[in-house]
Amino acid sequence: MGEERLFFIHVLLVMSVQETPSRPFAASVGILGHALHPFGDLLRAEGFAVSEIHDPNESGTFSLILMSLAHPDAVQWCERLCRRPSNPVVWAVADETNDEDAIRRALAAGASDVFGWPVSPAVLFHRLRHHLTPLQTQRETRFLEFFRQNPLPCAIFDLGAETRRYVEVNPAFAAATGFSREELIGRSLEEVGNFARGEALTRMRERLATNRVIVFESDFRLKSGKIRRASVAVGLADIEGRTFALVTLYDLERKMRVVEQARAETERRLVELTRVVPGIVCEYRVDAEGREAFTFINDVSGEIFGLTPDEILADPWILWNRIHPDEAAAVRQAFVEAHLALHPMQQECRVILPNGDIKWLVVTGSPRREGAATVWSGIFTDVTETRRLVGELEVDS
Repeated sequence: MGEERLFFIHVLLVMSVQETPSRPFAASVGILGHALHPFGDLLRAEGFAVSEIHDPNESGTFSLILMSLAHPDAVQWCERLCRRPSNPVVWAVADETNDEDAIRRALAAGASDVFGWPVSPAVLFHRLRHHLTPLQTQRETRFLEFFRQNPLPCAIFDLGAETRRYVEVNPAFAAATGFSREELIGRSLEEVGNFARGEALTRMRERLATNRVIVFESDFRLKSGKIRRASVAVGLADIEGRTFALVTLYDLERKMRVVEQARAETERRLVELTRVVPGIVCEYRVDAEGREAFTFINDVSGEIFGLTPDEILADPWILWNRIHPDEAAAVRQAFVEAHLALHPMQQECRVILPNGDIKWLVVTGSPRREGAATVWSGIFTDVTETRRLVGELEVDS
């Protein structure tokens, strides 16, 4: 899973925690059946998020679903609702028209509770507490477990005060920064001095005034005093009337080291591979302004051209100028036409070595676009011996 995706999972989890405000309980309540509108009005008045469900197959995640047993399909709907992946609490509401058999069948279908209308607010919220407290505790426990086990360094700050104070850090954050949890909890960013530059905090404060999720780069100071370049992701959440921030760090220097190590390993493998190829393997680049250069050429260039890779990389024309004058124009023309049309090319030509010897080569290349530039992958194959044998056979015949 990518780091960016992990970050947004953090944010979503924290945003789910913001559904624990200073109201009776955090719950997404779905109401199915017009007879239950009084319930919806009562719940909305107390700050609950209430949505009407017009079909039991409707998508949506609810902590609690209320449905009326007055509907003729109530029991079947109850069975469908109780099988939802979100595993909601389902209440069946019975009025004077419902008989005991309907109530028994609703309970058998999975309804968590059945009660009649009208019901007093005290009874309603008592039952809400009874059913939703375990759900709320489970959700918070899952978030904290995810937070602690997250391999990325994460910290939670209380932004309700003037200073941003640590309220929790995960083990990865402590390991990455060198601070223990006890050294951070209750202290502010200014006191700890994690951000090496004060303006970084100012910019963060300004951006958070208009955005609830931000990502920026900053120098981050470790306990040892070392400065590390980091990408900092911040997501806000409002919990019980206070604003908290989840901060996730990405060590850019470590990421760059990993990238460089991977690139170096790839180049090493490429060099090893091209050493056993019977010819010169190369990469040739033409930029948007028409400047040409070899970006890679293997060690066989010394055997075929009498030129080192460094000499050819420094000046591509030193190789072009080796082509025999009788074939130089044709080879160049074939290259230009293939370059413009992005078609492969193959040409046979002679090259003159520094000592005056002549060799026959087959030049094969395939171009591709990389942005505004064109990059060629090519190979020069020495066919001098083949030409000699063909000539001898022609003489003998």
